[in-house]
Amino acid sequence: MTPSIGLMVVRSPLEVGAEQAPEIVARASEIFTGWGMSVYPALVDSAPAARAAAAEWPAIDALCVIAATWSEDYLVQDVLAELPVPVIAWGLPGVHTGSLCGTQQLCCVLKELGYSYRFVYGALDDPAAGARVRDAACGAALIRALRGSRVGRIGGRLAGMAEVAVDELELRARFGIRLVERGLDWLQEAVAGTDSETAERDWQRICNRAGSVQVPATEGITAMRYYQALTRFVREEALCALTVECYPALMGRVCLPFSLLAEEDIVGACEGDVNAGVAMRMMAWLSGRPVHNTDLLADTPDNAVIFSHCGSGALCLAGDRAEIALQSCRLMDVGVTAHFPGRPGRVTLLNLVGRRDSYRLGVITGVALPTEMVFPGNPVKVRLDVPIAACLDDIAEVGLGHHWMIAEGDLGGAVDEFGRLLHLPVYHPGV
Repeated sequence: MTPSIGLMVVRSPLEVGAEQAPEIVARASEIFTGWGMSVYPALVDSAPAARAAAAEWPAIDALCVIAATWSEDYLVQDVLAELPVPVIAWGLPGVHTGSLCGTQQLCCVLKELGYSYRFVYGALDDPAAGARVRDAACGAALIRALRGSRVGRIGGRLAGMAEVAVDELELRARFGIRLVERGLDWLQEAVAGTDSETAERDWQRICNRAGSVQVPATEGITAMRYYQALTRFVREEALCALTVECYPALMGRVCLPFSLLAEEDIVGACEGDVNAGVAMRMMAWLSGRPVHNTDLLADTPDNAVIFSHCGSGALCLAGDRAEIALQSCRLMDVGVTAHFPGRPGRVTLLNLVGRRDSYRLGVITGVALPTEMVFPGNPVKVRLDVPIAACLDDIAEVGLGHHWMIAEGDLGGAVDEFGRLLHLPVYHPGV
């Protein structure tokens, strides 16, 4: 994800330090570009300059306002009237410039007007300030990426799993996401219309990527026909994520297709859980790679927690090709699932549940440890950064769900900013 930032350095010509503004524009532009962002700089010290900047900028994810000096708050208001995006209000140290007090004045105005914003204070080269700016920019970019996106669901929610019920209108109102639905009968008809010869060739290609294949070729070919049908759904509806009512009738049928679609940047959530699909989409965009869709299963004697699911993880998430075993689905002994343990390293776990005004996020960070196949699927063994008992208590107290998305890397800060800017509660169980 590459955040697109309008960089607005404001000043009042009368104030001390106004002459430093051009240098701040140049230095901040260099910093933002070094962070991998698309940056559109402007020096603004008048209403016409503000309007000109807003007219010249493309669609941006966020507006970063750096106060070279105290300045009139209507300069930012004029830009936001044309580009109503989240604001990063960055105050710089300096007794005589008025940068800090001007930034706090701006935050007061933004609060009154109902704009989303993040306050940052520190020098341009302050690592802590930079981290907050980067996280806020990524959170804002995530908000914009979700708006107008489409998530598909085939079938309904699972019977007996009320947790995954979704409010379609709130999904649209809160995140800007449109839900695109198809029935299970549509899927069966779509599978029947697929090409078996193509499916057979695709199955052979997938077998070459695995360390072992322990299912009949007929099951593999069937899985690839489901892959063709789901790919058709994705392409026809321009989906960025999907979920299928897989339990119990389709267990093992859509797991491998989900593994393959994840490598094409289309996330697939299990068990008709639309909110889980949104969480997967968020983490895949933030991390730039596929993520694990898991259940929280149990703690271990060495102070870690096991997460896993049936085996729909992207094959590229395996540490070694030899670890990938194509096997039938647990409990049903049908279909194809990709079994391999998750890679070691820093990870971030995300949970999204709720409806209407109850939408909430849960974030946990930790270190994925090497693990054996302690559960048939894609086990990820995580040593949490917080005490396990306190974490489990808080998960229950807050009412988070049982589906946890696991992304490689430290992404908690960006998720926090996403929630802050979207006015969405973010909980850190165990903290």
